[in-house]
Amino acid sequence: MARPSNQKKRRAEIVAAATIAVHKHGAAGINLKRIAEAADMSSALLLYYYSDVNDILAAVYRSAAKQFLDEREQLVAKETLPLSMLSRCIELGTPYPGKRCEAARILYELAPVIVEEPTAASWSRRFFSGQAELYLRIVEAGIASGDFSPLLPPAKIATAMVALEDGLAIHAMTGLLTPEDVEADLLAHAEALLCIASPKWADRAGEGSEIPTVSA
Repeated sequence: MARPSNQKKRRAEIVAAATIAVHKHGAAGINLKRIAEAADMSSALLLYYYSDVNDILAAVYRSAAKQFLDEREQLVAKETLPLSMLSRCIELGTPYPGKRCEAARILYELAPVIVEEPTAASWSRRFFSGQAELYLRIVEAGIASGDFSPLLPPAKIATAMVALEDGLAIHAMTGLLTPEDVEADLLAHAEALLCIASPKWADRAGEGSEIPTVSA
């Protein structure tokens, strides 16, 4: 039996390889053989560390969700004013090309696993709650500073912002909207929900997208 430290390292290597495989093949095209090839391991060895493919994908989901949320919290924490915290939080929730888009794609790709795998479902709930809690702290700070005058309870605004992010982000990844459109739309919704009356903020929030048209 592998030592605990070696087990942890091996499991991390498998998760990293499976993440690469999901980017390459999509979640629908993932199987044990493709993960084994990406990890340069045998399928039998993978099954020593994980029970099946869904178990591996649940670990991939957990890793991506934790990394996404941890990085977001750390970067938002560097801001000191509620308005700048909110603006930064929205920017970080927008899937701009690069690491943010890659992480978002993994989370969307693995959505079917959430329904089938209890561990992934648990992490999905924690991921949503963690993001809502981050927004809630920002909203409460803005109320305390006098920058925000919401008409809805702060917790409802927090969950609404996360839901709006989830709904709009997928369209940035499919090309229906640009990331800039998504960020501007989120800023506009935040302005309305929080009754923000800052001229500087209004300039950015006013750049939201029109209803996109799709050619046949």
